[in-house]
Amino acid sequence: MFRNLIPLLPALALCLPAMADMPAGLTLGEKEKEVLQKVASSDDFTPLSDKAKRKLEGNYCLSGKIAGQQWLAHFVFDRRSKMLTQLLFVSDQAMQPNQYDKLLKPFYLFTAEHLRAHFKLKEPLNLPEFGHASALKDEEMFPLHAFPGEGITLTAGLWKAKNGGIHLCFTVQPSSNSAMGQTYTSNTTGKRSDWEDVPDFTTTDEGKAFMERTGIARSTTTLEDKEEEESYDDLAEEETETTETAPSGPALASKDLPQKEQDMLNALILLQDGSRQKEGLALLVTAAQADNARALYELGCGYTEGKYGLMPDKKNAQNAFHKAAMGGFALAMVHYGAEFPVALAALNMRAMDGNNMVKAAENAKEDSLTQRFNYAIMLRHGYGVRKDVEKAKEIMQQLAAQGDPVAAKLAEEWNN
Repeated sequence: MFRNLIPLLPALALCLPAMADMPAGLTLGEKEKEVLQKVASSDDFTPLSDKAKRKLEGNYCLSGKIAGQQWLAHFVFDRRSKMLTQLLFVSDQAMQPNQYDKLLKPFYLFTAEHLRAHFKLKEPLNLPEFGHASALKDEEMFPLHAFPGEGITLTAGLWKAKNGGIHLCFTVQPSSNSAMGQTYTSNTTGKRSDWEDVPDFTTTDEGKAFMERTGIARSTTTLEDKEEEESYDDLAEEETETTETAPSGPALASKDLPQKEQDMLNALILLQDGSRQKEGLALLVTAAQADNARALYELGCGYTEGKYGLMPDKKNAQNAFHKAAMGGFALAMVHYGAEFPVALAALNMRAMDGNNMVKAAENAKEDSLTQRFNYAIMLRHGYGVRKDVEKAKEIMQQLAAQGDPVAAKLAEEWNN
């Protein structure tokens, strides 16, 4: 039911291996002493103070970060039996009530997707109502989606502190204790439309400002993005010496171009030269790490066809194509639909997102080679724009004159 709201954070990862079962092997019903022993000796939890050796509450957090957030652990025991009844984690990030509708809801979906990836969870069991800020009670969980996993059920929700700040939170329980109410699946009055039109937290002005302020953007990724980034980083590390000096010899691209465009064009030129292909690959990887959509597409082709000195790798190819498509690169988008609206739907994008992609290509400046190349492709095939073959040829010939070897090849093919 969720759109994938973690498209392509340009951030490096700090992500735990996905876990199944309860953290630290805990089970509900255990006495506090047993819980303390398990938590203190487990890598799943990190002690926050020396008191952690003697007391659980307020002294442990979940190890590592999920969605760029630290999660303080709360161990709830029954007053009479002294047995563990709930394991609750509350985020260290807080928002104010006036941010409830515009910022908190996208942030919640962003975080929920990270939780799903981390704990290997399935689709939620319920369709909840998001509610209103006034419905939140101090220090009481407002439950939202309940996700089943391997041996656990995780319920994500909201937590209002006494000072008024609203935090994200989640509970983890064994699947055997997944009855209605126990896992908070009682919140089932939501509407599908309430969740389908939520903006992408990572692309809104408010979301970007929040990530910059809190540092979340520098510490989050999906598990797939992490694997992809590691593969890019491995390549970049191998080419460190080359990257620092590439391209060796005279500059290949015009110095009048922006540095990113110079690097992309130099990469394309060097990749055509067998003796300097390694230099070209280093520049291509650097451009891909900077989210250049055309570089990502070329890298995807390299992984697919086993060229540029890369070994064929289907998963890395798919990751690169997906990021390029999400960046609006037409040649990558056709992997998801020969028609522009079909591709947008397959990528879980709105018509507005598609319009913005087209405008970015259509209004590209003369020195924006990647966007002009993209626009020529769109015009040639009528992909998101009215088909105009002659204009497409004109743009591609201009790019060829600037030294783009791929544009030169296409311009020749289109004229025949």
